[in-house]
Amino acid sequence: MTKRPCIGIPMRIEIPTERFYLSRYYSEAIAAAGGAPVHISLIPNADYIDSVVDRLDGILLPGSDSDVDPLRYGQQPHHGLGNVHPIKDETDLLTIAAAERLGIPLLASTQRLAGWNVSSRHSFASSRRHQTRTGRTSRSSVS
Repeated sequence: MTKRPCIGIPMRIEIPTERFYLSRYYSEAIAAAGGAPVHISLIPNADYIDSVVDRLDGILLPGSDSDVDPLRYGQQPHHGLGNVHPIKDETDLLTIAAAERLGIPLLASTQRLAGWNVSSRHSFASSRRHQTRTGRTSRSSVS
């Protein structure tokens, strides 16, 4: 039997109930592609995260109903800011750091790319999520 690659997915948190959750579609998609989904609990502890990530073949950072706390990248909260979940942010940032340190491939949703950018200490403009751009691409313009 062929070993399926283990793909870690950090859970999400429902603040009022303190429950961890994750849409089943992420796990189903990983399984359908031949992988084994591994749910990562939101425990913002570097030793825990390192221990889990060290056993993985890849990581998927799913979307979320919350925004990265702008204080993490040196900005003040603004009127368009959504919910902020510090436990999720910290766990995601520790997961990203462990993946980079260990050379584990990481795929992030557009929203989680903000967290990845923050973890790399790059600048981030929080208002960008409210901007829309349109354009055209052709096969020859995409490499």
